[in-house]
Amino acid sequence: MNDMEARTYALHASLSTFQRKVEQARQIARAGLAKANQFYISLSFGKDSIVMTHLLLQDWPNLPVLYVNCGEWDEWPDTPRVKAAFLQYCPCNFTELSGPSIMVAYAQAGGFYVQDEEQDPTARRAQRDYGHSLVAILLAAAMRLDYDVAFVGLRREESNNQARIFTMRGPLYYATTHRQWVCHPLAFWSARDVWAYIVQYDLPYNELYDLAPEGREHARNGAMMGTRSARYGRLVFLKRMYPDWFNRFAACFPEVRCYV
Repeated sequence: MNDMEARTYALHASLSTFQRKVEQARQIARAGLAKANQFYISLSFGKDSIVMTHLLLQDWPNLPVLYVNCGEWDEWPDTPRVKAAFLQYCPCNFTELSGPSIMVAYAQAGGFYVQDEEQDPTARRAQRDYGHSLVAILLAAAMRLDYDVAFVGLRREESNNQARIFTMRGPLYYATTHRQWVCHPLAFWSARDVWAYIVQYDLPYNELYDLAPEGREHARNGAMMGTRSARYGRLVFLKRMYPDWFNRFAACFPEVRCYV
């Protein structure tokens, strides 16, 4: 992020509209805390969850934080640095869990994925199994520790599906299948709001947001090798920005070279 961009976000952070968003997030969080007795923050070390975690820990510093590490093929190369920097900046009751790899899910489903996720049943099945197993890791930990409210850093503007969920249920709802309350304090924030908060508090963030060709406000830190990622040129980006990592990956999954 250059100085001009940082100043623009700092100016946004000074606006009363932004300050109202921050207070709204705190109000949503307080409503979540009123629903039960045991709570946890779901942290991915993406921009949204970092902001949500910092905001919540300012007012409730004892909230436990859970992070699922899915391994080298899913976690971005800069995530270990961001994790160390954030935990030093914002010490907390932090637990790291081991999670599934999306590439292992693809291999178990029948091989390497193809680009057209929506048209390929193998890729769809692998993507679904990966998502379910990732959620299962968090839910198992939450049940073991008796947590009944999850704070999650999803936002309405990220996808049509999330916008539909928040329109129907609001930012706080009981997930029957998960048997826990789910609270989204940043549900109504824009990406610009998120970056304004990061600049205001000088929070660490993953370098992928500065490097991503789609731009900082549209980049996501999800699994690097997802099928949608291939369609949007992420494999080319990874090969250019992290050649050593890409070569290790290609040694395990040589099919990837067909996409770059």
